[in-house]
Amino acid sequence: MVGDPATVVLADTYLRGIQDFDINTAYTAMQKSADVALNNPLRPQNSDYLQLGYVPVDDEGAYDGSVSTSLEYFLADFNLGVLAQALGKTKDAETYLARSQGYRKLFDKQTGMLRPKKRDGSWLTPYDPELGRNFEPAPGYIEGNAWNYRFYVPHDIPGLIGLLGGEKNFVTQLDATFTSNNYDMANEPDIAYPYLFNFVKSKAHKSSTKVAKLIKEHYHNTPAGLPGNDDAGTLSAWLVFSMMGIYPTSPGSMDYAIVSPSFDEINVQLSEKYYSGKQLVISKSLDKTSTLNGNKIDGDFVSHQQLVKGVKLSLGSN
Repeated sequence: MVGDPATVVLADTYLRGIQDFDINTAYTAMQKSADVALNNPLRPQNSDYLQLGYVPVDDEGAYDGSVSTSLEYFLADFNLGVLAQALGKTKDAETYLARSQGYRKLFDKQTGMLRPKKRDGSWLTPYDPELGRNFEPAPGYIEGNAWNYRFYVPHDIPGLIGLLGGEKNFVTQLDATFTSNNYDMANEPDIAYPYLFNFVKSKAHKSSTKVAKLIKEHYHNTPAGLPGNDDAGTLSAWLVFSMMGIYPTSPGSMDYAIVSPSFDEINVQLSEKYYSGKQLVISKSLDKTSTLNGNKIDGDFVSHQQLVKGVKLSLGSN
């Protein structure tokens, strides 16, 4: 609802190989939305964002949470940056990718949260990270609280792990999101969080366990069998990807986190209009080993470019 989602969708679509549209015209429009400071209908908070590197909480309205909006702008700039790289626009890429790192300015070491900040650089005080549950109004956040947005830096999870003090504390805090009932399956900001354990190799098995548990608890073959408003199919898409055993943790990144699939075998027919491969076959591994065309996968991710060649992907439980 906030941010610059068209930039994200256009860039990610092009990078995934669907390129039968005028990317140069699109790129010009995306740059305009990113760079125009005043009277910008796509990024209303862009003047402050360009000057400060984040959206301040000072003049916040009811539907423009400063932290939420900032995080969406960072993600849009990341996507514009990687698209610029793909188009050979090196200087543009450097500019937008640098902007996408602005989330670090909102990281509060004391609380470990991405916290509302004022225009003068001071933190919003008093501050309650729990405020905003169940769609209650909360300064800084849209339809959620600080926990729901705590890991919403999908384009730089390794960087966020560093800010949180390393892998051990990252996993501890990610676990705490679920055990403290601050994970919301019914809304979009945090729905990729169950897959973030894949960024810590020794804990990747937690992703498979968590995803399977969430499917069982929140999705049912009954009326109203979704956990919340499907919002143009987002919650359904989460289920489809999750049951397939692959999940795109960030737009603009071509990696899918892998978990154990729900079915013994899944056949995906690839469009010959866009991809060289004809069929992607995903099967459930008989052991914990994940392989691509019979070769063991090194790590807990697989790339889009590999999958669209038409491969046999066998997935274990990490």
